[in-house]
Amino acid sequence: MSIDSDQTINNNIIRLDGADAVFGVSGDSNVILGPNTEVFLSNSNTSISSDIDVDGDGNIINQGLIVADGTVGTPNRSICLDQFTNSGNLQAINGAELHICGSWFNDDGTVTVDGTSRSQRMGLTPNLGEPLLCQGERLARLILSLRVVL
Repeated sequence: MSIDSDQTINNNIIRLDGADAVFGVSGDSNVILGPNTEVFLSNSNTSISSDIDVDGDGNIINQGLIVADGTVGTPNRSICLDQFTNSGNLQAINGAELHICGSWFNDDGTVTVDGTSRSQRMGLTPNLGEPLLCQGERLARLILSLRVVL
C-alpha cells in the first residue's frame, strides 16, 4: 500500500501479514500515523518504506505504535524512509530484527526491544536484550538519542 498525498491516519490498525508486504509513502508526501494508529510488521521482509511509486522526500511521523513481530517467517523487518520521525512507540518482539535506515529522528519516542530481538541502524547491531557495550562514537550517539526500555 502506498500513499501519495499528505495524510493523517488515526484510529486504524494496519497489519502487514504477508511476506514482503510494504506500507509506504511516495513522492514528497507527508504521512502522520496518529496516536491511535498501530502498524504491525508481522512476516518476512515486511517494511515501511518511501519512494514506492514515485521518488521524492517522503516523510512519515509516527505518533502511534509500530511493532516488528518476528513470530512468522524470517526475522527481517524494516523501516526505510527518506525521513522518519518517531514520537510514538517502536517495538521489536519475538525475535524480530528491526532495521532502521534513511534519515530518522527519535522525538521523545520510545524504542522497546525484547530479549530475543534486536534493532539495527547504520550497520551497527546492538542487542538491547543484553547489557550494552558501546563500541565507537557513532553507536554511542545512536543509543543516547533513544529512550530505550528493556
